[in-house]
Amino acid sequence: MACRRSSGFPAAYVLVTALSALTLQSQNPPSNSAPVVPTFKAEARTVVVDVVVTDRKGQSVGRLRKTDFHIAEDGSPQTISGF
Repeated sequence: MACRRSSGFPAAYVLVTALSALTLQSQNPPSNSAPVVPTFKAEARTVVVDVVVTDRKGQSVGRLRKTDFHIAEDGSPQTISGF
């Protein structure tokens, strides 16, 4: 039986492939290293409306309540959130 000498190619190929994989892994951290925080977009708008109520004589009218006012935008009633 003849003895053959290995060229070493498969071993070198495996070594280069393993080193390449380790290099790529060190450049890209595992996906579980930074927690993924869910985000959402929201929009809220508050409009401040300053009101001065006077009577026919120009005197300030006091003791008004939230229910004495009606606010609408484009004909649609709006909620008064603060008074």
